[in-house]
Order: sequence, then C-alpha cells, then structure tokens
Amino acid sequence: MKECIWVKPKLVANCEFLEWTDTSHVRHIKFVVLRTDKNPRLVVRE
Repeated sequence: MKECIWVKPKLVANCEFLEWTDTSHVRHIKFVVLRTDKNPRLVVRE
C-alpha cells in the first residue's frame, strides 16, 4: 500500500463487458463513451 497513489474520480466512462468474474473483475471490456451527465462521486456498480 505504500506504493499506491490514490486519485479522485473526475471522469465517468460507459463501457460494455461480457461478465463479472468471481473476483469482481470484468471480462472482455470495451470502452464506449465518456459521460458528462453523471457526477463521478455518485457512480455505483450496477
């Protein structure tokens, strides 16, 4: 954790993916578009 750099969310991306893995990672992700209509601090996993 000493080498981690924490950042504040500033952008929201809309992405498509195949599935969530058992370890909560996304599989086969594809970037679609940046979203300007959502506040980055209010985004949650859907």
